[in-house]
Amino acid sequence: MGIYDREYYRGDSVGFRPRLEKSAVTVLIAVNIAAFIANLLLSSDANPDWLSHAMEMKGSSLQDPAQWWKLLTYGFAHGDPLHLFLNMFQLWMFGREVESALGKREFTAFYLVAMVLGGLWWGVKPFLISRGFNATVLGASGACSAVLLLFILRNPTRTVILVLPMPAWVLGIVIVLFDLILQRGSNVAVDVHMVGFVFAAAYHWSGLRLTGWLRWRDGFRRVKRSLGAGPALRVHDPGDEADDQDLDRQADQILAKLNAQGDASLSRRERQILEDYSRRTRERIRRRNRDV
Repeated sequence: MGIYDREYYRGDSVGFRPRLEKSAVTVLIAVNIAAFIANLLLSSDANPDWLSHAMEMKGSSLQDPAQWWKLLTYGFAHGDPLHLFLNMFQLWMFGREVESALGKREFTAFYLVAMVLGGLWWGVKPFLISRGFNATVLGASGACSAVLLLFILRNPTRTVILVLPMPAWVLGIVIVLFDLILQRGSNVAVDVHMVGFVFAAAYHWSGLRLTGWLRWRDGFRRVKRSLGAGPALRVHDPGDEADDQDLDRQADQILAKLNAQGDASLSRRERQILEDYSRRTRERIRRRNRDV
């Protein structure tokens, strides 16, 4: 499919065509809500919040390898509806644009790594302060904090509204000070938020790409196919098709942004995605011409 085949280039297209898309943000929110509802359904007077207690991360969890899975599950458990709502609202508000810039796979990896790092800190902290082995943490706040700060670092002058309109960088200062000052001494895991902030800053300034190895894998597959059977014999790999669809989706979003906001609005990552899309399209054309 070429650029001019895409929806926003069809000047003669009329009518309303709804389009639902399973973004990573949508899936993550759905999983968090499903876990909360499941906890309500499985709770009883004798064993309240059974599922949340099973998913939460304790300071002692790292000592038992059989509990390392809690490095992920704690981030999908929430103690009350307000806790869930605030985290999911933050993820929805800021995560959609971050995902649009990073892509579905990279955003998912970023979110989950931030969650794991917060859990690792919670497990390591008791060894540093010699207490807190029985303290528990649950909720997506650390990962959502990472998403929030990455949004701010990518869009520091964007106007956001927190009671009053303000630049995104001011919101960042307000959120960090709120964590460090107002929530200190509360039952909020402020240090897990800080881990999310630090990870987001390191990710942004280092140019790290957590799924970069997938490009090496895709390149290896292409070389392997070129050295293997001729054009009369092809191997269909569903993984390649999924990767192509993901690249098409990202290209659609970036081209729409380019059309609406101009070339100056594109980030370095978005330009790289367009280059990858263009290179893949040229390879398809050359392959098609060779097979004819």
